[in-house]
Amino acid sequence: MDSTTIIEETSNTLEPQPETPASLFTSKEQEVLDYFEHLSWLIQQRREYEHIIERQTQQEQQKAAESPPANAIKLAQVSSANLFKDKAIESAKAGIVILETLSPQRTSSSNNDNLQPSNNTLNELILERDRLVTEFLKMHHELLEAQSELSKLEKKVIARHIENRKLMSEITRITEASSISIENGSGPENSEFLGTIQRIRKDLENTLAKREIVRNVLQGLILESHVEWTEDDHLMTIMLSIGEEF
Repeated sequence: MDSTTIIEETSNTLEPQPETPASLFTSKEQEVLDYFEHLSWLIQQRREYEHIIERQTQQEQQKAAESPPANAIKLAQVSSANLFKDKAIESAKAGIVILETLSPQRTSSSNNDNLQPSNNTLNELILERDRLVTEFLKMHHELLEAQSELSKLEKKVIARHIENRKLMSEITRITEASSISIENGSGPENSEFLGTIQRIRKDLENTLAKREIVRNVLQGLILESHVEWTEDDHLMTIMLSIGEEF
């Protein structure tokens, strides 16, 4: 479901606002009243957008939990990009409506004097909206960078797990062969086996040390980002898998 379909579906569910008798307000007052009614409509529309986006995000997270790690990372990035696009579209449409409201077709000096306080309030709301949008875009950009770094570290941890399994398999194989050789007799071949075992054990210790560093960095990155990882299935899976031994 794309953003256009979401907007159309949400617009179709909204009921028209009751009209206010024109005799009770001046034209400018009526325009201000229409603006605030439209602002309430925008707030209701935004809440429905957030509900739809939350539902889509939950569906994508459910699919990601059932997919391999590489697909899960890709789905998380696509979900973040879709959320960014939806918020940008919502902000752009709200800006267009506000600009149209602030451009009346008929003006008069007396009405302009009466409308000046309302215009000041609207300008303050616009400035506040722009500030919040800027802050949101900045936080979203930082989140994308953190997700990119998290994906890289995740791949390193997976690669380190695979390497550790290979080393353990090699140690087991050589240990079994060495035991058989020792039972059959002693000689230069036994010394060679023992040297190989010591070398592999040293490599394994170095690998485990590097793995521990990567694991600490990955945990620190998630914790210092102040992301509620306990409420995110993908991040919770990562944090739990970090502590697993190979």
